[in-house]
Amino acid sequence: MRTGLLLLVVFLWSLVASCSGCSRSGRRVGPEQGRQSGATATEQRAQERRSKVERGTGTQGGRSVVPITRKGGVDYIDVEVNGLNLPFIFDTGASNICISLAEAMTMWRSGTLTDEDVRELVEMQDATGRISEAQWIVLRTVRIGNKTLHDVDALVIDNIEAPLLLGRSALDRFGRISIDNKNGQIILE
Repeated sequence: MRTGLLLLVVFLWSLVASCSGCSRSGRRVGPEQGRQSGATATEQRAQERRSKVERGTGTQGGRSVVPITRKGGVDYIDVEVNGLNLPFIFDTGASNICISLAEAMTMWRSGTLTDEDVRELVEMQDATGRISEAQWIVLRTVRIGNKTLHDVDALVIDNIEAPLLLGRSALDRFGRISIDNKNGQIILE
């Protein structure tokens, strides 16, 4: 456990020291892709695990209706990650759930992120095409409305102030996602 903690602390420190100040889209770049974009291992695992969505018992027949909060033209929804409630940007353009160092450190201190959840450092590509390193982690639970996902890939971004992005590593687990702009809701099925 101490080795994992030491690795996470060293990683988190190195990321703080190299903070670039921009948000990331969170596309992992694997060795098989080199610097090319395309289907990542994360996306392939998401396809395989779509059936792991626990269906909630909401009154709308297996649907989860989540209210949207709009700020500055950006849609936010409340998501519970490993028991921690957080406002995420609903971002279908992000390949993964992305969290900042601040959330990762809070989860680490509270024990909701452990050695078993931390994977290797990976290369990722941001929305500008820039390649950088991120810490790959697995979130034990991600609850969106009345739906709970298990073992969801996420990236810890090298910016303590990076926005929280709810990306495809979670969203691809649903059969259908729709946005009701009139009522300010996202509907997950």
